[in-house]
Amino acid sequence: MNLPEILDSRVSEDQACYRFLVSADLPCFSGHFPGHPVVPGVVQVQWACEVARRHFPETDCFCGLRNVKFHSLVVPGTRLCLEVRRFGERLGWRLLDDEDHEQVYSQGRMLFRSAE
Repeated sequence: MNLPEILDSRVSEDQACYRFLVSADLPCFSGHFPGHPVVPGVVQVQWACEVARRHFPETDCFCGLRNVKFHSLVVPGTRLCLEVRRFGERLGWRLLDDEDHEQVYSQGRMLFRSAE
């Protein structure tokens, strides 16, 4: 799975922030839902996992989610900011409105284990 069109990104040791535009031609809109397209929650989680895997070495083996919340629908044309942060041994994500960082679309924690 690929991320939507990335507008820019900022990365530090403990955080990765990606800004992107949710275009209407994303494959996830096919059939979800006809006439009222929304990004499925599983796709939002996949985006967070993909950003985590790009920047944090401990993400080789996904094993679960905790405290996942979907607050608002993500529709075509939305500009988002995806933050993935390291909190000690855990990784958390928030999918925010790119202009108004107060609006949270989804959030949660990702659990990984070493593949060794």
